Amino acid sequence: APAAAANANAANVTDGDSLSRPPGSFKVLLEQAVRATQQGLADGLRFLEVEFPPLPQRQLADATSRALEDANVRLALSFATGLGMQVAVAVPDAFALERALALTGGRASPFPNVRLHALTTGYGGAEFPEAGIPIIGRLFMQRRLVVAPWAEAYVLVLSTSAELAEAQELAQREGKKPLIFFNNRLDSLRGELG
Repeated sequence: APAAAANANAANVTDGDSLSRPPGSFKVLLEQAVRATQQGLADGLRFLEVEFPPLPQRQLADATSRALEDANVRLALSFATGLGMQVAVAVPDAFALERALALTGGRASPFPNVRLHALTTGYGGAEFPEAGIPIIGRLFMQRRLVVAPWAEAYVLVLSTSAELAEAQELAQREGKKPLIFFNNRLDSLRGELG
């Protein structure tokens, strides 16, 4: 009887109807990611990871790191709109925030309930990204964590291993707010830390 049950399970796994095909578009992929994230949040999860290629497979090999970063920011913003709460789409620092703002035509809140946010800053201004900050002195200021008190959740995008410690500090300071790591390749980042 155990062998028959194992064979039945194996048949179910290989049955074409039980395997899901990849989504036909990034729109469908994002919808599935939003639904899965909402279910995780409803189940009480506080730390979630969403991971998928930011560009179609045929474009990935030739994509520059800037193109990948831009695609990830755009996808993270679209993803955040579906969560149904106030979301801070957090990039690593003020420099990344400036690049992200360039993608949105300078709008820190390109969608209702979604706002771009710098996780850290060395020169101030992350709290009010629309304000222009002179370049002089930016490189010599100390980096510090900047929370988004208005946010109900964070979507962290473009993170490197350096930001994992800052994400941990954010988690401690922001209590029960969910942190959603979006296309950050956490498996690789953890490896960088040893």
